Amino acid sequence: MEEAGFNTRKTSAALYPSLDANAAAGRSSRPAFDETGTYDLSLDARWELDVWGRIRANVQASTADQAAAAADYESARQSL
Repeated sequence: MEEAGFNTRKTSAALYPSLDANAAAGRSSRPAFDETGTYDLSLDARWELDVWGRIRANVQASTADQAAAAADYESARQSL
């Protein structure tokens, strides 16, 4: 049941934008010069436009799989 719920949440996440953040820092020292520091920061945003409904269909299929798993669980519980 938990896995079916996780798969549904994972599939639904494709409907929303994703953000990636990266940070880096470095320092260099040369005998004749002062120490220098470098800092990099980047933020990337990504979002796929669901023109043909592929992502929505995947979410619906995943939701149906979760409902089927819940029905199987309930059936096994009642059988016991």
